[in-house]
Amino acid sequence: AEGWCDMATTICMGNIIDAINKENGMQIVKMNAIYSLIAAVVCAIFAYFNYSLWIILGDSIGNKIKRMLFKSLMEKDIEFFDKNTIGNLLVHLQQDCSMVSDAFTDLKTHQVSSIGKFLIAFFVMYSVDFKLATFSLFAQISITYIVKIFRQFGCIRYLKYLDFLSQGVTISDESIGNEKVVFSFNRQKEQIKLYDEKLQIACDHDAKSRFCMRTSFLLGDLINDTCISVVLNIGAFFVIKNKFSAGHLFTLSRSAIWAGKEINHIFDTLTNEQRAVDSSNRIFKIIDLK
Repeated sequence: AEGWCDMATTICMGNIIDAINKENGMQIVKMNAIYSLIAAVVCAIFAYFNYSLWIILGDSIGNKIKRMLFKSLMEKDIEFFDKNTIGNLLVHLQQDCSMVSDAFTDLKTHQVSSIGKFLIAFFVMYSVDFKLATFSLFAQISITYIVKIFRQFGCIRYLKYLDFLSQGVTISDESIGNEKVVFSFNRQKEQIKLYDEKLQIACDHDAKSRFCMRTSFLLGDLINDTCISVVLNIGAFFVIKNKFSAGHLFTLSRSAIWAGKEINHIFDTLTNEQRAVDSSNRIFKIIDLK
C-alpha cells in the first residue's frame, strides 16, 4: 500500500500540470493538492506499520536464532571444538545471525515497499502509453541481467571475506586466551603479523564486494536514466503532436523512473536475501552437528 500511495502523488502532479491552461485550473490544482496530501499521510501511516512490524519480527528472529546457536554450542562435545575454530564459530554467532536478522528488519521492509511501488508504476505506465511503457520495461529488465554479473562477483568476494575474517578472529582469540604461551615463546610479533595479514586480506575482499554491489546499483541507475531520457524525447514529440498531454508525459516519465529503480531494488533485496539464506544454512549446519 505504501507504494500505491507514493505513485498517487505523481498522478496528482500530472493533473496539476495539465490544469495550467484550463479555465477551472485553480480548482483542479486545489483538489489534486488535497489528494496528494491525503496520499502522503496514508503513505506515512503504511510505511510506519511496514517498518515497525518487520523490525519487531526481525529482532525476535535474530535473538531466537542466536539463543539456538549458543545453546547448541554449549551442548557440543569437546571434540567438536577441536574440529571447528573459535573464529569460525564467532563469525556464525555474530555475522551470520546478524545477516538473518537484517533479512527481516531491513530487506523485507524495502522489498515489500519496492514491490508495491513497481506494481502501481507498471499500471500507470501502461495507462498512459503502451509502446513507450513496453520499451521502458524491456530496458529495465535487461538492466537486471547486466548488473547480475557484478552482484555474483560481489557475493563470491563476500564469502571469502567471511572466511578470512574467521581466521583473523581465531588468531586473536587464541593469542589472548593463551598469552602465557605466546609470551614464553616470544611470538608476539609473529602473531601480530599473522593477524594483520588475515585482516588485510579480509578487508580487501570486503572492499571488492562492496565495490561490486555499489557498481551494480550505479550502473543500473545509469542505464535506467538513459532509458528515461529516450522516453522523454519521444514523449515530447508526442506532446507536440497532441497525442497526449504534458501532464501525461510527466506521469509516464516518473512512473518509468519508479519502475526501473524498484526493479533494481527488488533484485538487490533478493540477492541479499540469498546471502541471508546461506548464513542460516551455515548456522543450522552447526546446530545439527552432533
